Amino acid sequence: MAKDLNAPITAGVVAVDDIVSTTHSKAFVAIASSREDLPLAVRDATLGGKSLATVYVAGADDDLETYASVPGVRLREIKLPAEPTARAKLLADWVAKAASKNKKGLVPFLLLPLGACGGGGGGNPEAAAPTFLVTESDNNIVFEGTATGDVSTEVASNGDMTFSRGGVAATQDTINVDDVDAAPEAVLLANNITGMVLADAAKLVGITNFS
Repeated sequence: MAKDLNAPITAGVVAVDDIVSTTHSKAFVAIASSREDLPLAVRDATLGGKSLATVYVAGADDDLETYASVPGVRLREIKLPAEPTARAKLLADWVAKAASKNKKGLVPFLLLPLGACGGGGGGNPEAAAPTFLVTESDNNIVFEGTATGDVSTEVASNGDMTFSRGGVAATQDTINVDDVDAAPEAVLLANNITGMVLADAAKLVGITNFS
């Protein structure tokens, strides 16, 4: 890659939790040997407070469009999934699959527009609304997002679980009590479980961290 295409790394970290609720439909993939070889300034990305290796946020959205059109620069556009849970899964899968370099020593970096993460053009924007994302992996519940407070759940008569944290309703997968072994932290059982059959109610007792 030509040296004059390199740009200094922008200081700072961007929380990308809002990417699950924005309407931006595209991101970009850059192929490089390291972050320092990316052709534009980028910022670190976090989701649920956790750093996302190989995922970065562009220092300026216009740079993505500009460098994508430069011959010889390995930067291509991709479409973001429309569903919130699918977007969160894309980020998690990207970090897992792009952790190692290929035979040529190159890594695919996912570059997100700042606008897709809830950012904008400066000034003093209002604080983003808190988010709460709940997914299930290998029978374990995963909590992500910026919402704080106690986690509660309601369980429907068919065993499907609905979560909230600090009054923020979760964006979540369909999660059934039959498929859950553990939660990452304490979950308070809501009062609205009167529709549950006794057998389903008993299953909650066996889930780690439920009380």
